[in-house]
Amino acid sequence: MVNKYYFSEDNRESLPEVMDRSFTEDQIKEVYRDIIDKTEYHDFKEWLFDMLKSGLILHG
Repeated sequence: MVNKYYFSEDNRESLPEVMDRSFTEDQIKEVYRDIIDKTEYHDFKEWLFDMLKSGLILHG
């Protein structure tokens, strides 16, 4: 079974291009690589941990 990640509604204004979609772990890494500000989050795992902890990304 493949893990799926979803962006919560709190991201609708800041990241509209990722809304209403599910992502595999490889795809969520691509989102980090292509979209996320690396000055705030230097590391993918740190970013994903914070996003999951804060409820901005949901895992299901």
